[in-house]
Amino acid sequence: MYIIFPGIMLAVFLVIYSSAMKDVELATQKKAEEVAKMKAADEAKKKVAEDKAREDSARRSAERAAEDAKREADRIAKWKNEGKKNSRRYRQSTS
Repeated sequence: MYIIFPGIMLAVFLVIYSSAMKDVELATQKKAEEVAKMKAADEAKKKVAEDKAREDSARRSAERAAEDAKREADRIAKWKNEGKKNSRRYRQSTS
């Protein structure tokens, strides 16, 4: 009796413990899968955001370059125009 009763209780405990451990293991696996899905979704969002930022940066860079080129062309045109005016004035004053 002193050996049978603790043995039965141990067997019952082991059955309950093993089923609880299986449940815990399944819950852990499910949580790990959810975390992996969330991480993959976050990575996808991050990639989309980075691509959008890259495109926006390239567009802004192109706009800036075009604006700088226009400003430089206007400056050169103005400089040449001023040069022509000054050369006409010089020719008129020396004539």
